[in-house]
Amino acid sequence: MRAIVPVPAAGSVRLAVVGLPAGIDPARRLRSVGRAAAAVGARRAAADRLRTDGLVVETPDAEYDRRLALARLRLRSYRVEAPGVGRLVVAGYGRLAGEEDCVRFRVRDGVRTALAALAAGDFDIGREVLTFLGRHQDAGGRIPEWCTTTGRMGHAAGEPTVLYLLLVARYLAWTGDRRTVRGEWARVERALEWWPETGGPLSQAVLAELVHTAEEVGETATARRLGSGGGGSAE
Repeated sequence: MRAIVPVPAAGSVRLAVVGLPAGIDPARRLRSVGRAAAAVGARRAAADRLRTDGLVVETPDAEYDRRLALARLRLRSYRVEAPGVGRLVVAGYGRLAGEEDCVRFRVRDGVRTALAALAAGDFDIGREVLTFLGRHQDAGGRIPEWCTTTGRMGHAAGEPTVLYLLLVARYLAWTGDRRTVRGEWARVERALEWWPETGGPLSQAVLAELVHTAEEVGETATARRLGSGGGGSAE
C-alpha cells in the first residue's frame, strides 16, 4: 500500500499502522489508537507513583536502583484483569500451538513473582496473587497449576498447592496483613486437607512457616497440629 499525506511545515502527524484480525471493528480499534497519548500519560503517572509510594529502595549503587525500579515497573505491565477470572500476573503474550487463550498465569512463576514483589515492597501484587490462587482452588483443596485468561485451568500437579501455602506464610511475614490471611484461612485448611505428602524439603519448610502463620491469626489448633508434623493427606 502507498499513501501520500500532506503535512504542514509547522505541524505534526501521528501515523498508525493497524493490522486487524477478522471480526474486529476497524473504527473501534482506531479509536483505541487515538487514545495512545492518554495511555502514555497514565503510564508515566503510574511510574511516578511507584517511585514515591510504598517502599523506596536506595543503595550506594545508582545503577542497581535504576534497574530495580525499571523491573518493578515492567512487572506491573504483566498484570491482567480478565473478566470472570480475576486479576493475574501472566507469563507473557502470544499464540502457541493454535491456542487462542494462551495468555497464561503459571503458578510456579506467579508465586516466585509475588515473593519478589513482596521483597520489593509491592505488597498489592503479593495480595492479588494470593487471593487469585485461593479463589480458584478446586473443591478438593488443590490449587491450579495454570490458568488462562478465558478461565481454563489445570489442577494436575501437587506443587502449586505447596507454593500457595508458602505464599500465605510469606505474605503475612512481609506485610503483617492478618485480615487478608484470615480471609484465606478456610482455603488454607482445605489445602492442608489435601496436603501432597511428598516428603520433600519444600513441603517440610512450608509446614514450619505455617506454624507461625497459624499462631499469628489465632488458629492455635492448626498450629499445634502442624507443629506435631501433621499436615493432611493426599487423596
